[in-house]
Amino acid sequence: MNMKKWIVLISLALIFTGLFCEEISKERQALITLANADTLFTIKKNYSLAVKEYEKSLTMFNEIKTDITPFNEEFKKVYFNLYAASVNGKIYDKAVIYGEQYLLRDSLNVSIVANLGKIYKIKLKDIPGAIKVWSKYDSINSTDESRLAIADLYYSSNDYSNALVWFNKVVKKDADLLDKIASTYIKTKQNDLAIKTYEEYLLTEPSSEDKFLTYRNMGKLYNDLKNESKAVENYSKAIEIKFDGKLALFIADKYFGKKDYENTLKYSEMILSNNASNPDGLYFKAVSNYNLGKKEDAKVDFKKIEKNPKYGASATSYIKLIDQGK
Repeated sequence: MNMKKWIVLISLALIFTGLFCEEISKERQALITLANADTLFTIKKNYSLAVKEYEKSLTMFNEIKTDITPFNEEFKKVYFNLYAASVNGKIYDKAVIYGEQYLLRDSLNVSIVANLGKIYKIKLKDIPGAIKVWSKYDSINSTDESRLAIADLYYSSNDYSNALVWFNKVVKKDADLLDKIASTYIKTKQNDLAIKTYEEYLLTEPSSEDKFLTYRNMGKLYNDLKNESKAVENYSKAIEIKFDGKLALFIADKYFGKKDYENTLKYSEMILSNNASNPDGLYFKAVSNYNLGKKEDAKVDFKKIEKNPKYGASATSYIKLIDQGK
């Protein structure tokens, strides 16, 4: 081989070696930058600078990636850390961008989906953005968690029609979900459907706790609709399952307003069986006994609440009437 050919071969070898070394150098530089970003993030807690360093390493990896060397794991790490550093640094506009980029590489990471949804909704006031993130996840892995999240987002943006669509897609129903569905029907002036929702759920034989909650929620619904008799009916069914002092007091008060002293007495005694010194229970028991002609029994209970700031003055007046034979 003559000298000219050797020179050409040596020159080509040097060129290729130089290019190869240059690539190695760029990869090494990208890894060094990534390591520096990690230090800023995990040790120095300087999140804004960490984001800048991660962005530099991202640019470097983009410049040297090839089909043969795509740096998939490096990109996955960089995007996750960019997301995490942006969240910690409260750089929320970047957090959602990098979080979504990370989800392209780990699409079933529901904790990040949920956090991005919160950032969009609470920090960026962008409910459509939150819906988009959850909807994309739901299209890949539809779960009750994703359906409920989307429904709640539509509800919070007053889009009750879409909220109902997604609430009704939830497979596992419970009392809390039924209350949300019924409340949404009320928002859309579909009161009959709200009531029907509760009634149909009760036919599924839910647990005692869910049955209690459903009757309680139905009672509240009827009370909001100014239907006191139905409110009392459902609250009564609720406390047959589990005692609730507030519900018992509500019922006692409504019966007292109708001068139904027998039932007022019944529910006031129910209150006192759970708390013997309850002033509300003592008052309703006393006035019921007074109106039923059991005045000495009434006097005993009135004396117990003479110093009560709410009922004291009334109790003293009743005692005087009883002492006067009235």
